[in-house]
Order: sequence, then C-alpha cells, then structure tokens
Amino acid sequence: MSESVEPPRQALRCAGWLAAAFGLWAIAGALALWSGAAAWFDALFSGLLAAHAPWRARMLDLTALGSSTLVTLFSVALVVALGSARRWRSALQLALASAGSGLCVELLKPLYARPRPSALPALADYASSAFPSGHTLMAAALYLSCASLFARDCPHAAARALWGLAAVMVALVGVSRVYLRVHYPSDVLGGLGFGLLWAGIAAALARAALPAGR
Repeated sequence: MSESVEPPRQALRCAGWLAAAFGLWAIAGALALWSGAAAWFDALFSGLLAAHAPWRARMLDLTALGSSTLVTLFSVALVVALGSARRWRSALQLALASAGSGLCVELLKPLYARPRPSALPALADYASSAFPSGHTLMAAALYLSCASLFARDCPHAAARALWGLAAVMVALVGVSRVYLRVHYPSDVLGGLGFGLLWAGIAAALARAALPAGR
C-alpha cells in the first residue's frame, strides 16, 4: 500500500515543527554557552524540584525511559516489527531517529563541554558533560517519532492521546534529569529542542529515500 504525497498543510506543519525545534535548541545552546544568562532559569526550576528529594527512586525509574539501553532495545524491536509488516519507510524513519539521536549526543556534548551541576551531590551516575541532556534528546527523538508514525493510523481521539502520551513521557524524562541533579533545566531544554529537530530530519530523510513507501 503506497502513501499519497503529503498535502501542503501537513508539509507546512512539519516545517513549523522543525523551525520551532531549532529555535528552542538555539536558545538553550546560547544559555548554556553563556551560563550567566541561564542562571536564573536553572536556579528557578532546580529549586522547585529540590524540595522533593524523597522521590529519588521514582525518578530513577522515569529517567530510564531515556537511557541508551532502553531506547536501543525498544527501537530495534519496533524496527523489526515494522520491517516484518513491510512498512519500510516507517522502519527507516525510526532507525534514523534512534541511531541519529545517539550520534547527536556524542557530537554535541564535547562541543559544548558544559560542566554538570555541582551545588548539590548528584542522585544518579553520569559519564559525560551536561549539555544537551542525552536522555531527553533520545527520548524526544524516539517517542515523538513513534507518535508521528502510529498516530496517522488511529482515529482522531486516539491519535491525540498517543501524541499526549509521547509528550508526557519526554517531559517526565526531562524532569527526572533535573531532579536527579545531573542536568540544568537548560540542558533539558536543549535536549528537547534538538530531539524534536532530529525527529523531523529523520522523517524528511526517510520520506526522501522512500517517497512512495509506508
């Protein structure tokens, strides 16, 4: 079964999504580079979350939703399932979104080399610099790509629920990273923006490679 060419309205919506994501990422990047400008933003949200320290165990569970292990396993399972259903373009889009997001994290973190928060002891382990939040970036790229792939086959109400679920999952991952004191809020904002941007790029690349596929 082939897909028709996207109507202009949907193409414009996609372009707006990419523009908004790039703008969000660019603003967060600027805040991270000039950390003085980010201080009020980071202090505000970090302070709100620091008031609820007993939630550490729950936040560790939530942060796992953006871990490289879970993202990789979930992505591989979905790509195999989509390939088995002969949805080649969808499989390619998801593979690009997942693998590319991990590559983005590896390239961007050394570029910014932002130190991790140090005002309070971290409540989780980490192995690299702070900006952007890798967990948030990978979660945004994966879960929002999944929503874009599966929502189009659902009734309107179900599609909205699917998009809402994806957004909530990404938000919870981002909040957990700040709560666990391993990221500044602006790191999470940057991860979200670039994750959205990469999800859009992956969709465009898959569409260009397999324009008549599904």
